[in-house]
Amino acid sequence: MKINEYTVHFETLTPLRAGDAWFQNKAPLKASSIMGSLRFWFEVICYFGGITKKEDYTIKIKKGKYSNKGSKANFTGETEIEVMLLADLKYRKFSERLVELIKKNEVKSSSADLVNEVLAEMEIPLPARVFGCTGWCGMIGIRKIEYERKNGLKLDSRIGISKANISDPVIRNDECPKHSNERYSVHRFPESFYGSFDITFTTDSNTARRILFPLLKFVEQYGYLGGAWSKGYGRVKVNFGDDNGVYDRFSDYAEFTDNPVSFGKIINKVSGKDELLSNKTESKNIRLLILGAQGAADSDVKAIMEKLVKEKVFLRKDERDRIRRHLVFGTTGDPEVHGSKVLPWIRETDREKAWLEYGFISIADILHLGEMRS
Repeated sequence: MKINEYTVHFETLTPLRAGDAWFQNKAPLKASSIMGSLRFWFEVICYFGGITKKEDYTIKIKKGKYSNKGSKANFTGETEIEVMLLADLKYRKFSERLVELIKKNEVKSSSADLVNEVLAEMEIPLPARVFGCTGWCGMIGIRKIEYERKNGLKLDSRIGISKANISDPVIRNDECPKHSNERYSVHRFPESFYGSFDITFTTDSNTARRILFPLLKFVEQYGYLGGAWSKGYGRVKVNFGDDNGVYDRFSDYAEFTDNPVSFGKIINKVSGKDELLSNKTESKNIRLLILGAQGAADSDVKAIMEKLVKEKVFLRKDERDRIRRHLVFGTTGDPEVHGSKVLPWIRETDREKAWLEYGFISIADILHLGEMRS
């Protein structure tokens, strides 16, 4: 398959937290961070769209304990644990099978279709085929990132949030001192990148049109890049230049051919916090709670982010079930959950009038798709 380059323009709607592995942000934008975010959201799409199943994230291990006399274990059975989506491609077997199909390609399928066919035969899940796994480099890469910082949005380093009970269930407009004592909790906004950047992706034309572009549009509408999603970081606007087609679904590619997934199929707009946090739905979906809309300006984005972070504190506080609260909102305690599944959300709905709507995205219906960003 012929590999092409596609340069996509991004603008930050909310700040982007995409530094090094320790989030010291020495490098404003890193390819590994961007690719990790794209892979995560593609896995979310595949899971909610029925492309991947629970079994893809579950492995069985033997349970038991080791004797004191050596490394021999006394196994008492098997238990299931949830893991990141794992895949291991036996490349020699893959290449032999691909050559075999190429030689008898009577229907003249494209090379990309043949590759997908072999990977599917070898039971490599679609996200691993697209973004890589052990023995397979994936179908999408990043050649370079060019960025330009802009002045404008600058978040306060921290905001104080009152611990007092406030009954307003939508947005509490209480103004709190920006310091911490026994009556206030403090939420910090880490350093971040704000501006525009161009990413040059490398992939074949089929993967670009059927996977990459729809995925980037999904991220623009509902997803996040980088880290610090729990504070609303990582919301971006995307522009493909002359090719700003309508990318609102995944179809005509691998498993999506027989089971197309449109954005509307996996997004469920809800009307209140109970629906946002509920786990009693008949089908898995991403829940979107829209709280309001207003004209956009840099100061408006900042104010909205601070309001949503404050509101999220109370959403967490209102969840009385400790285990459920930790699973949904994250904790570093027991049980250890690496990040919130309820994320402050802002979207620009009209590029000309720069109109913003805001609220929360909930992905609480996911099982365990690797570590969530905190």
